[in-house]
Parts: sequence; structure tokens; C-alpha cells
Amino acid sequence: MPVKKRRNRAVFLGAGASKPLGYPLTAEILPEIRKRLDERKLFDGGIRGQKDRKQLASYLKGMFPGWKLPNVEPPIITDILSLVDYARMSSISPVVGKGPARLTQFRRLLELAICEVINGVYYSGPPEPLRERFIEWLLEDSQTMGMITTNYDIEVEMGIFQEFSYKQIEQGFDFGYEWRDPDRDVLYPRPTHPIMRIFKLHGSLNCLRCDLCEHTYINVEGPIDDIAADEDAPRKPYNSCDCGHHVLSMALVAPSMIRDIRNVDLLQTWKNALEWLRLAKRWYIIGYSFPPEDIAIRSMFMRAYQAHVESNDKPPKVTVVQCGRDQGLESRYRTLFPECKWVGEGLAEFVESIGY
Repeated sequence: MPVKKRRNRAVFLGAGASKPLGYPLTAEILPEIRKRLDERKLFDGGIRGQKDRKQLASYLKGMFPGWKLPNVEPPIITDILSLVDYARMSSISPVVGKGPARLTQFRRLLELAICEVINGVYYSGPPEPLRERFIEWLLEDSQTMGMITTNYDIEVEMGIFQEFSYKQIEQGFDFGYEWRDPDRDVLYPRPTHPIMRIFKLHGSLNCLRCDLCEHTYINVEGPIDDIAADEDAPRKPYNSCDCGHHVLSMALVAPSMIRDIRNVDLLQTWKNALEWLRLAKRWYIIGYSFPPEDIAIRSMFMRAYQAHVESNDKPPKVTVVQCGRDQGLESRYRTLFPECKWVGEGLAEFVESIGY
């Protein structure tokens, strides 16, 4: 078994790994939302879209009166979500006339806007050369590789799915939990000997969750998060679970300082990601900056690293891939992984350096 050979690779992808593929960083999301609001393109879907745009614009202006002033940097989306989550947790309101129900709607609209911005980049055609070479490296001896990511986007896994048959995916892919298929009334268990592992810690745009039976749907053909936005969609086959529940929800962990993850499938994913890090002899951490809100992820890395040390095993060989050399960021890494190898030329140069 691959586990016994101790040749396992853990590849952790942050937002910086998606940036070269055209996706926005966290700080770039709200400016894009503002642009789409100004152009009346956000939630472009008739009367309901107009209503949602108006509500979101009203919420944002009420919370940050100067957020659209010229030469004013808008707040990071993390700050807004954190303030909303703090208000909901504390049963207070940061805006006059916006009670708990409206704050919940505000948060929902923010999540939908984030998804729309990210989905606006997704392209389902022939793979871009960088993505193609990166996927080729990921699939080298795929049984010993586990991809762990905080990213919502599905660019990399869609490229991976294209290299396998549907039967191989349903029987051989480990997503960290058992899952449902949108087109079949089947619950697929985790494989005992997977041919590929993909652990998405914060959810994904190709996933929907049933709030009744708590199972998650995975669409291996593309994003399906927009289905959750349409509460008026027909029950079958679009927006209901095999158990009969209607409407399905997005399976995402929003970028907030205040997080309380109760999704049982995501909790399983976190536990299995930790186990894979514990078993992997090589860690590749690409485009991840250990942001302050990701305390749980830092804890996961620390525990997995300590598990290697405490078991009288050699620590994993850690390679950090970043675009540029930030002394503060490098120091944060070296306090955790003193012997880590730093690659400061970004994803494209890293892929070139390993011969792909």
C-alpha cells in the first residue's frame, strides 16, 4: 500500500495558486463586486436580480457609507463577513433598520456575489497550458498524492476529472466524505484504496448540501452553486435532494474571522486532510499565506508536523511556493517548518523547475 511506502505527497493550494489561472485574490473580490454593482451586471437575472442588487448595495452603503468614494480602498470581504457574523452571533445590528433576518439575507447575498465573481473566471474549454502542466505533475503516481485546498474554484479538479472516466471517479476518488451525484440516486462511499484524493476544506462551487439529511452533492462536470440561488427552481431535478428536501444550500465556508463549521461532511474532510498530512513525506504548500482568519488551518499543519516528530519519524520535506519573497511571510513559515524550501518565483516557475 502507498501508505506503507511513505512516499505520499500532500499538495496544499491557497488563493495564490489560483491567481496565475486568472482567479482573484481575497482582496480583489470586493472591488469586483463593486464594479459589477455599478455596471448592473451582478445577479443579472431579471426582476429578482434587480432586487438582490438593490438590497446588497443598500446593506454595503449602510455598513460602510464611504465604500464607493473615489480613491478610497474598499474593505476586504473578510472584514465585512466578520462584522456580519459577529453581529449575528452577538444578537446586535451594525446598521440601522437591519435586524437578524436582514443580516442573514445580507450574508447570503455576499456569498452569492463571491461565487459569481469566481465563476466569472471559470472556463470549461481546453485546459490552459500552465494548468495542464500542473495537473500532469499532480497526476504523477496519483495514488500517492492528496490535494488539499481552501479555494472554492474548481479549475484544477475539473482538469483532473477530464483524465478519468466517470466510473473511476465514482469508485476511486476520495473527497473526504461519502457523496451524492446530482443525476443518480446513489450515495458513494469513500474508497478503501483511492486513485486520487481531493480535500476541499472550505467547500466548492461544484457542491451543494442538503440541510435535512446533511449529504453533499458533487457535480464532476462543472459549477452548480447557482442552483442554490434560485429558490423558485423546480423541485426536480434541479433543486431538491434524493431524500425529498427542497431547497439545496451552498456548501461553502465564507472567509470570516468568526467561523463555526457544523457541516458534518466538511468536518470529515478536515479530519482526513489532517491524516493525509500526517502520512505524507513531502508537503508542497502553494500560494498560501497563512492569513489571520485561518487559525484552524495553522493548527492542522502544526498537529500534522508534530505527529511526524513525536512518532520518531523524520519531519516532512516542506516546499513553499510563493510569488516573490516576503520576509514576514517567510518568517511565519520558518517558525513552523524550520527546514522548509522556499520557492519565490511563483507557480509557473515551480512547474517549469520540476520539468513540466
